[in-house]
Amino acid sequence: MLADIYSPPLYPEQEESPLEGEERIIEDKKNIKLSTIEVESALESINKFKPYAILMDGGLIRYNIYAHDKWIELKERCEKEGIILVGVIKDIKTSIIGDTMKDLNPNIEECFYDRELLFGQLDYGEIILIRDEVNKKRAKGIFICIFKIIFSSNSNRYGYNRKSKRIFRRNGKASIYIDSRK
Repeated sequence: MLADIYSPPLYPEQEESPLEGEERIIEDKKNIKLSTIEVESALESINKFKPYAILMDGGLIRYNIYAHDKWIELKERCEKEGIILVGVIKDIKTSIIGDTMKDLNPNIEECFYDRELLFGQLDYGEIILIRDEVNKKRAKGIFICIFKIIFSSNSNRYGYNRKSKRIFRRNGKASIYIDSRK
């Protein structure tokens, strides 16, 4: 079992400061610590359980930012062993669909977040595939889709690795395939 702790009172040099720069340093240290332990836990789960898939809490890009070396190790290990690696984002904060609508129609002045545009629009099991051309995280080997797998008005966003893209095609459930449409 992996464990670590982060508590500002335990680190006197990290006491809260009214200076924004110091607050950012504290936030970065917290993100580094949390991301590293999550990636290390995922690596340990591969050794112990040989999983079919690993679901990570939040977007995968944050692991690349805050735990880069361990993230590369996890990503390569999952690709080598055919493990689906997915980042699950409960609260969609992107505007990929809104930005695309704005690009296609210059009369649209205001941009809305994807969460607002999709509220109540997808049926259970429906998926929106984000084209590679508008996916800003593709260069990091992360692909994106928006998928409704729960009975609520909200949809979740998922990031997944290249290997998962192929595995989903072969082993997709309920005829849902993650793919780039042209």
